[in-house]
Amino acid sequence: MKINKDIIRCVLFCKLIITTLVAGAQSDDKCISKSFELRYVSSSKTANGETDYKGPTSVFTTNQRIEYLNKYANYACKFFGDEKLDQQVISEKEITKAMKQLKPQPLPQVRKEIRLYDGWKFYCYREGQCEEYDKRLKLWKNLNNKISIDDGNLVFKDAASLVLDITPQNWRFKLQLDMNNNPVVIKFVDSKNRKTVCEFGVDSMHRSYYISNGKRYYSQTLKTLSLKTWLAEIDLAPSEHRFNLKIADKLVSDFELLSDISLKRVDQLIIEGMKGTVIDNIWGVGYKKTTDHSMINWPYYVETFIDDDFEVKQNIDNWMRKEYDDSLWKDCILPKAHGSERHEGEDIYLRKTVHVGNFVRAFYELEAMFPNGELWINGKIVEVIKTPHPQMIDITQYLSPDAENLIALKVNSFKADQSNAMHHAPTDLNIGWFAGRSSLHLTQSTMITDMFVYTNGLSDKKAMITAEVTIENKHHTFYEGKLNVLLKEWFPVEAGIETNIDSIDISLTPQEIKTFKLQFLVDNVKLWSVSSPQLYQVRVLLSNYNSGYKREEYRAIDGDKAKSRELYISRYTDDYVLTTGFRTVGQEGGIFRINGKPELLKAPLYFGQRFPLDKLSTDLLAPSSEDLMKELLAVKKMNGNGMRMSVHWSDNYGQDGTNDPRMLEMADQLGLMYIWTTASWIRVRSPFTMDFEGLGKYVRQARNSPSVIIWQPSNHPDLSKWNDAMVFYNKVYNIIHPLDTTRLITPSADLRHIGPHNDDGTINNNGEKDDNCDPVWTAPRIARGSMDYPTGFGQDWEYLRLWPFPKKWKGNVPINDYLQSKKRAYFNFEQEESIGQMNWKLYKGSPIYKYHSYEWDYDIGSIGRLLTFDEWKESQAWQAFSAYECIRKMRWLDYDGLSWCCMWGGPNMGTYQKPLIDALGNKKLSFYTNQMGFQSVLAGSKDVDIVYGPSDAPELLVLNIGSERTVDVIVEIINEEGELMDKRIYQNVALPSGRTSTVLGKLELPKLSDGYYFFGYQIMQK
Repeated sequence: MKINKDIIRCVLFCKLIITTLVAGAQSDDKCISKSFELRYVSSSKTANGETDYKGPTSVFTTNQRIEYLNKYANYACKFFGDEKLDQQVISEKEITKAMKQLKPQPLPQVRKEIRLYDGWKFYCYREGQCEEYDKRLKLWKNLNNKISIDDGNLVFKDAASLVLDITPQNWRFKLQLDMNNNPVVIKFVDSKNRKTVCEFGVDSMHRSYYISNGKRYYSQTLKTLSLKTWLAEIDLAPSEHRFNLKIADKLVSDFELLSDISLKRVDQLIIEGMKGTVIDNIWGVGYKKTTDHSMINWPYYVETFIDDDFEVKQNIDNWMRKEYDDSLWKDCILPKAHGSERHEGEDIYLRKTVHVGNFVRAFYELEAMFPNGELWINGKIVEVIKTPHPQMIDITQYLSPDAENLIALKVNSFKADQSNAMHHAPTDLNIGWFAGRSSLHLTQSTMITDMFVYTNGLSDKKAMITAEVTIENKHHTFYEGKLNVLLKEWFPVEAGIETNIDSIDISLTPQEIKTFKLQFLVDNVKLWSVSSPQLYQVRVLLSNYNSGYKREEYRAIDGDKAKSRELYISRYTDDYVLTTGFRTVGQEGGIFRINGKPELLKAPLYFGQRFPLDKLSTDLLAPSSEDLMKELLAVKKMNGNGMRMSVHWSDNYGQDGTNDPRMLEMADQLGLMYIWTTASWIRVRSPFTMDFEGLGKYVRQARNSPSVIIWQPSNHPDLSKWNDAMVFYNKVYNIIHPLDTTRLITPSADLRHIGPHNDDGTINNNGEKDDNCDPVWTAPRIARGSMDYPTGFGQDWEYLRLWPFPKKWKGNVPINDYLQSKKRAYFNFEQEESIGQMNWKLYKGSPIYKYHSYEWDYDIGSIGRLLTFDEWKESQAWQAFSAYECIRKMRWLDYDGLSWCCMWGGPNMGTYQKPLIDALGNKKLSFYTNQMGFQSVLAGSKDVDIVYGPSDAPELLVLNIGSERTVDVIVEIINEEGELMDKRIYQNVALPSGRTSTVLGKLELPKLSDGYYFFGYQIMQK
């Protein structure tokens, strides 16, 4: 029987309609995952098999690869709802809301702790600065006798012209100043040619104006007399000769041509004001482009060419004494940082008064002070602080119980030596010196000095918890007493009252320091995890049997809730309180686990370098809490669940990294995990220069935070020999493991640099048998990790296709052996390393506008040629597309963690193009594809085939992290015009729990003409 082809088409069409209606009937709120892949469908047999984007099996020409990226970018922008690629990753409202929800740490009830976070007065001063300021003010007055300095402002008493010689500028620079609406002309001039390069100001009718290419343009009428901030960003690059002008943050000139576009430099600033013109806070910054190719990691330098607030500098003599007048000092909260070339050499001086009342012993706790400084109390030097280590300083003899006490800090300025400059770090080596948060602790002679609370094991709904409590008895007599542990739920909801969980009798000899262990079982425990960051408050109470009670009386009173608070406090010597989460970190079966359940660590790198440029160095080690929150929220928004610390700025200085407790407190409550480096971190220099003394102190400071899940004291330090590496491994392991046996440890993040053995240590890097591998290589809690980037650094697609068996690879790391390990997890500590240019429209007037990354030539290896500035969207598409294909493959290869390098733009003075978020906080396409790849449930093809040939039938799979679930998987094939060409529904797909991969089967392609097709995947929760 002959069947009409039209009938067949009709039947197929009806089937497609019915399938679509069935899918549409499922509520969109049941959709738990959406993703897509772009593939070319070819009728050529040469496309059969796994076809490279660029590589030995590729069928694309270079022009076709660019075309592919163009189509990918256009579709992805629509798919993610960011067609202009100009969306901020986090809004100010989101940051404000999160900061309000952040819960402060609880205070003890017996010990008196006074937190000294706010209420400080500060002043920044460099020796001889009083004389410098006096000289500067005289110079201004000498420019013209018709101006004066009044109340910290430059005031024109009559019409006058001021001509200032400035450091010649021939590339990019900016000028910022405050002005009223009185008539004024601001000019940048080339004195040699006597021509104006840039002019703007206020005319006689109080209208703001600027001149572009010889023509005057008016922008707005300035109605109020109040000072407004003007900002001019000037670009003298040969291809630009343009400038931005902003008044009170409103853009007036949008990168218009300069007044005279023929000139190449300026060396004078001229200000022509009329009577009544007022100017304040004038600040000019130039950017000097690097010409030496060897310095390509440092693209330009920053140099302030004018900076004056027209204030008199206050003398700093006797700043630490009570009688010193600090009324002109400004207010601040801790941490307080200062830095950048603009403030080179200016030490920070801080003062605060506090009344403490009666005490026996008093201690000043300082979380950090970088690089060093001094502590003064009531005019007397208490401590010269020599390191940035956490401090607990005995100030008993300096503190008065009955009077106001003046606490004063001096933080010494810092500048790294140029020879210490590091890749990706700021060229401004005035790295922000700072004072961290501080507190006063008023105690008895016997006190609790430390506590570590951790989870030993889990079973059913119970957790076995250990509290290690260290007590110091400074009394001249024996101390006998009792130690109680009290527990209650603290976050997100503070529930119930403190429950006495455990207690032990203790005794200490005079002057003894002793650590006691208490183990207790918590029933119906609420575990900490990224999806449920439950925190508990743990408090230990120390009581003295010699306080007037007999043991029997003490124990009788112990359960009497009717006793007054005064009696309650009088019974106790000291208490110590902290918050923590009960959870375990493991690698049983070779799988990274939290609370025994498989997890994928999705933790992009945190470099800590953030715009604007004047804050790049200043805020590197101690940014604002709002900035920290913004960066953590961005990780969560990307479906990430952690962060790998990578703060660095110097190759040879004794400290790299940070140990900021604020980051820990935030992540604990947000539900994020850290690969934590401490402030002893080594990036590339010899690991034996590490601050090993500080390492132990930093671990103690951070170890109660459940968000820390891996200790990683180095990145890829200078280790060329296996035996040297094992010496280093032993050194850091023997410091960290005795302090914390609960977390994973990866002494080095990049195994390629140490010539590693296989996982069990029986085969060395040359493939030879080794029966004497150092035991530390397989020691308890040691995990594996390296830096795998099959499409990064200019690799072609063959590396990804063959992964984890590339033809050649740095260091001969046995990647698959680590992936297959049943004993140790394997993390990719730097995932990919590809670049994506910024949306240049957002950077007009910036020194990084259309500035190629030093890694620009990666395009040649990965794509086939360099991408131009006009192809910035294609550049982002390459980074995004290659990232997603790698993430998907590494997930079904069962990696334990992926860490993109890095999350936020800013490194290399803002020219680093690897970040997922640009330096201004805008999401790049790669942010979205990382977000897509990091969905807990993800469907896609189980290959990285870019072109489907006539015999290809891609195998489909679904990746799952978490609990078991039943889903429907919808697969759509859409052509370039947006037409639905085919639709399949895989119903009632059972996804096992854990970190699993479920194969759906092969997708037999319908008859399609040659062209590009978008394969869309939706997963519907049943």
